[in-house]
Amino acid sequence: MSNPEFLNLLFVQTWQVAIVAIAVGAVTRYLARSQPQLSHLLWGLVLLKVLTPPLWSSPTSVFAWLARGENVVLQSLQTASQTNLGDDRGRVSSLTLSQQPAIRLELQLAASSTATRRTAEAASLTETQLEVSSTREIDSLSRRLSKFLVPFWLTGVGVIAMLGLLRIGSFWRRATRRTSYNMPDKLSELARLEQRMQAMVHQTARKLRIRRKIRLRIIDAPIGPAVIGLMRPTILMPAGIAENRSPEFLEPILAHELIHIRRGDLYWSALQSLATNLLWIHPPVRYASRKISIE
Repeated sequence: MSNPEFLNLLFVQTWQVAIVAIAVGAVTRYLARSQPQLSHLLWGLVLLKVLTPPLWSSPTSVFAWLARGENVVLQSLQTASQTNLGDDRGRVSSLTLSQQPAIRLELQLAASSTATRRTAEAASLTETQLEVSSTREIDSLSRRLSKFLVPFWLTGVGVIAMLGLLRIGSFWRRATRRTSYNMPDKLSELARLEQRMQAMVHQTARKLRIRRKIRLRIIDAPIGPAVIGLMRPTILMPAGIAENRSPEFLEPILAHELIHIRRGDLYWSALQSLATNLLWIHPPVRYASRKISIE
């Protein structure tokens, strides 16, 4: 795919996402104001649209089928007109000599019609030439813009992706660091605490009807409580919160994190990251991402 084609695809995608965002904004404002779950789902559809190809540009879309259907109809009409013209010529050639005056009149009318048609064809040819010229100018402008805009967009995608990976790496290093538990007695105390809280996690998960296996990890960092891991969900619990706390205090905290897992918030978060990374330059995408976080 050339740069102009890619730029056109990106342009079509941006305005289609904008239309979906405007429609969702109207629905959530007037029909789903008191339904946060529905609003969350609708704004998620905006982000899903970012990851799907443009409707009008896809060769498998309904709009492409309609265009192909129009072409078939036009071809059928052209074939029918050519067939009728051939039939008329055949009828004229089969006329007798007694009908020559009528033939002359018909020929004069046909000549006049031919002249009118040629004039119309000349005007149409002039319009076609103008359209071709304007199309060429647009293509030339598109090629010039694509040389700048496509690398600019790709650079933004790469920079944002790199920054995201750096943040993930920094978060993981902080989450797995246990600087204050280097002593054996502290490590054993931490292991026992994790075992007790892991049992609480299993018990609370059964109450919430969560069948997935959820792990718990106590960390020595001011992070969380939080949930990480798309394939293997893990609850991160800071040691400062977990130590010397009663089960009655910890159970609501664990239940809150488990509800995030049950609702699939990790997948929505991944969708937000992908969509805002791909169309980082598009304001409706960032607005939809903020609305999902709020809802």
